[in-house]
Amino acid sequence: MPDQPQFTPPISRKRILAADDDPIMREMIKARLGDDTDVTCAENGEIAWEKLLAENFDLAIIDLGMPKLDGFGLIRYLRQTPKTVDLPIIVATSRGDAQAIENAFASGASGFVTKPINWSLFKYNVQFILKTGLIERQLRASQTANDLITRTKDKLLDLMSARLQNSILPNDHTAPVNSFCDIVELSRLLISNPERNFTHHNVNEIIGQAVANCQTIADEKSINLVGRNSLADISISVDQSIWASALTRLVLFAIKSSPAGGTVEIMLGSQPDGSLVTSVRDNGPINSQAEIDARLNVLIDSETDRILPDLNLPIVKQIAEIHGGKILFQNNPGGGNIAALWLPANRVNIKQLEQTI
Repeated sequence: MPDQPQFTPPISRKRILAADDDPIMREMIKARLGDDTDVTCAENGEIAWEKLLAENFDLAIIDLGMPKLDGFGLIRYLRQTPKTVDLPIIVATSRGDAQAIENAFASGASGFVTKPINWSLFKYNVQFILKTGLIERQLRASQTANDLITRTKDKLLDLMSARLQNSILPNDHTAPVNSFCDIVELSRLLISNPERNFTHHNVNEIIGQAVANCQTIADEKSINLVGRNSLADISISVDQSIWASALTRLVLFAIKSSPAGGTVEIMLGSQPDGSLVTSVRDNGPINSQAEIDARLNVLIDSETDRILPDLNLPIVKQIAEIHGGKILFQNNPGGGNIAALWLPANRVNIKQLEQTI
């Protein structure tokens, strides 16, 4: 039996970067906040800037009087960079003058604390800034989604017209119809629907449905399509029609990536935290993470302002997020790619904890 790939579930702990040239202060921040958060330290502004660009953080605690790049300069850089423009920032400084604090806020700080730090109050200050920062990002994300829907609505007819007139494959008369269906489905998914029909369904039946949907296309390419059912009795709380559509699209993506005569496998794996991964393995050329990210995250071409033609993975991503899940990718050590749908534990019911095949 093939090994089920192990995916690391998304991490829920908040990540904090503490930038201070005082090693004692860095260790104190790490000790005081390390129980509930993951703290990364930097001894000057330049190192902090590099870390903040390279990694993702939920909060930055920045000393104003650091060498090389001081706190004011670091904050200005952060506020001028799209990735960190809305990162919550707490200024930690021994400067007690109001002008320094005013300048920090003018540069873009979210809050401040003066040294020596009252550590019992500091932890609550951090929690408050993290919560308000999350709310602000959610509001921005909501506005971004609304803007995207507006832009998408204006572009759908352009794409629909172009795709109906010109098939991707000259001899494939179904391509315009499939393109039209993709556009309609993506439009429906982009519009929030709080009344989706989330009910429990046997996961093996959904795998069987995906195999049936893709079997003819697999046969045309001589692909060996294998659905490996679970020995456990697993049900998932999903909107069955769109979840089956997401899995079907992942399988079609794998078939397209595989060489003629290859194999595509659908497998299940329960994670230690109770979440469930439904993975699709192919043996085609390896897709780089950059290629996958481009397919997943770019819906509208920034240069031409037109909707990109391949909507399959954006649709799968949207369906996963509607269920509180994620779409995951990794390279198969034996060659090929593994694409997966991750579903959180609160949507999974495993009645018998038996080994899966």
